[in-house]
Amino acid sequence: MPAHNSCCRVDALVIGGGAAGIAAARRLLKEGLREVLILEARNRLGGRAHTSDELGSGVALDHGGQWIHGYGADHPLVELAESVNVCTTGWRIGQTCTVFSDGQQVDGPQQQASSCAVKYLTQAMERDASHQVDCSCAEAVCCSYGATLDVAMQKLLERSGSASEHTRALLHHHIYSSCENYEGARLDRWSSKFGSAATCLDGPNGSISGGYGGLIVKLAEDLILSNCVRYGRAVEAVEYPTEQAGEVVVRCVCNDGSNLTAELYQTPRCVIAVPLGVLRSGCIAFSPRRHRGLRSPGALQHTGEGTGNRGSFRPWNSRTSCCGSPRQEPFGP
Repeated sequence: MPAHNSCCRVDALVIGGGAAGIAAARRLLKEGLREVLILEARNRLGGRAHTSDELGSGVALDHGGQWIHGYGADHPLVELAESVNVCTTGWRIGQTCTVFSDGQQVDGPQQQASSCAVKYLTQAMERDASHQVDCSCAEAVCCSYGATLDVAMQKLLERSGSASEHTRALLHHHIYSSCENYEGARLDRWSSKFGSAATCLDGPNGSISGGYGGLIVKLAEDLILSNCVRYGRAVEAVEYPTEQAGEVVVRCVCNDGSNLTAELYQTPRCVIAVPLGVLRSGCIAFSPRRHRGLRSPGALQHTGEGTGNRGSFRPWNSRTSCCGSPRQEPFGP
């Protein structure tokens, strides 16, 4: 690796060009700072909000965030979209249906049996909510049925009146959509005492014309025109000052596609806006590890993220999206 080039000093440095990083840079400029710079490791902005037609399907698809939760005129994202002339549309209730992997639509008895299973599961998970000592929802279910988790789930399904693969799949889908998808936690990581306190935004969902990623990039247009973004910058180290009057030093590697160059930045203000996965990987070294979350060994490793499998279908004259639940043993059929 070549020696660092001469140090570049700016009023504020933002590490990460996703939605959070773009929002931070916009706010810093609005507050009157003149030299604000975003360091982005990829060759594009948006982070996990990315819209493209990489598959060549003729339809631009969202590879990350796809819809607005709690859609309404006063929703922050709706207001931001309006500020850059991007249209949004609310979903009408009743436009969804649930189907199994074999294409069969869920019928009434299957829905009724799964509703009973969900009720029994909820009762078992919240049974220890009044206890002084907390435990995971998985532990609460095991305690309620006096069995291991897979046996407890089988008993729960039998109690609902149907232990078929379809009922099991519907129960699994509920676990995924209510816990793992939105909150990023499996039942063995979900608090029996406080898990029910998690809520979603009120209201329906909504779509963004041009995609979620398209909106995020649109919001960054002024930053791009003002040369506030440097692509291909993978930050390796963030060094905080040991004295109160000191400045932050950031070391990164610039990849222009053919060469790697070490770069050095100095700033009195540094915003860390990288994804949780980047922090967990340890690829950025922080020194000294001032934040208590960084000081505690393994603290970040205990923080989870949800994973959603999503497919988009384009039938005769309309576009349909479906969200599928990945198989999670031991409950999935």
